[in-house]
Amino acid sequence: MEFIKLSLLDRHLLNKISLAGNHLPVSAYYWILLPNLLPELDWVLYLDYDTLVVNDLTSLWQSDLEGHFLGCIRDLGVTIKNGWSNDLLGKYGGNYFNSGVLLMDLALLRKYSLTSYFYQFILEATDFFVLGDQDAYNLYFKDAVKYLGVENNYVCKLFSSDLASEHRKLQEINVLHFLGAEKPWRDASNYPKEMLPAVTSYRNYRQELRAKYNLRAEQPALTVLVLVTTALELDRCLESIYYQDYPNLELVVVDMSEAATVLASLQKYQAIYGDIKYYQASSTTNAVELIQGWANQAKGELMTVISSKDCFNKNEPFRQMVTYLQQEQLDLIGSMHMRYLTEDGSFRGFPVSGEFEDIGSHSIADLVASYAGEYQQLSGLIFKRELLATSEPATSELELVKNLLAASQKRATWKEYAWILTVK
Repeated sequence: MEFIKLSLLDRHLLNKISLAGNHLPVSAYYWILLPNLLPELDWVLYLDYDTLVVNDLTSLWQSDLEGHFLGCIRDLGVTIKNGWSNDLLGKYGGNYFNSGVLLMDLALLRKYSLTSYFYQFILEATDFFVLGDQDAYNLYFKDAVKYLGVENNYVCKLFSSDLASEHRKLQEINVLHFLGAEKPWRDASNYPKEMLPAVTSYRNYRQELRAKYNLRAEQPALTVLVLVTTALELDRCLESIYYQDYPNLELVVVDMSEAATVLASLQKYQAIYGDIKYYQASSTTNAVELIQGWANQAKGELMTVISSKDCFNKNEPFRQMVTYLQQEQLDLIGSMHMRYLTEDGSFRGFPVSGEFEDIGSHSIADLVASYAGEYQQLSGLIFKRELLATSEPATSELELVKNLLAASQKRATWKEYAWILTVK
């Protein structure tokens, strides 16, 4: 892997491109510089960041472009909004291609000095684009591209489309493209069922990557203890844990619901991850005693507790909180909660700044009173597991939180929403 830093001149030129009306950043136009950035290469395969290579790329790499500048794939996975492809290309709207996978003949692009001409075209025409750089490519290189098979840029929406002739099995796809808002590193619980094998494939690759490069060793193990009192929201809770961008999790599910569906939900995730620990407990079990009992059972150096009714709304809180905990040598770190009110289906919360605040000087009473419930339950806290062992026994969750705070020498609050608490 080689990183290439853009020159001041390159950045100056790119910053002159208008982004008005586009949702894309200026980095979407970086690839117009590739012929000059990679002068030693005659041929390059460009891939968007939300693609996944699932098969050998040799056949794609060896495609005969027959003298064309680009090899591309028609955009069959989405309906170009408001018939935009037809507005842009007229009767050739069906040839509109997706720019997420491009086989580029850099030598040919350099031969005709197309970088400078293409750049000038973008400056003059970008205000008329709806889909940014993709529109620019489609207009400028019209009739100068070779169309390749859909398996080389298979947009996930095709799995559930009406285009039966374009349906593919995963093993028949070379490059999978998670085009649109549905990404495998986000909550996939409401995605079309046809897309779930692709999500599973991505997450399996992620697991293999972590194992191959021993990424787990770079982060302290974090034990996530999920207390199940009802099976109704368990899938949402587990999904929000497994799309976390954190490589070293130990997931422990303690079932106090006595519902038969809990084990079925776990088995679905065990098929992918295989590392869920399951314990069945009585509904009359004292939850606080159970949590304290994990002081010597959990493998994680760090620990957090969440109710199965609750979930995480983003995929980075574990990573960001643990990173700060390590950097500042904290014993405990908390975060803010967004509350989901089931009565009216609304979300409630207070303004957040995203900052980390040292709360070591705050008294425990002040914390409990000042943070509007943030320090009145365990959800929202990540702490060193040894705090459970050294803190005094507690009879309630609030008392256990107070004991953990008292046992911690250094602590902080992340003023950002990480947990969503379900309030009924």
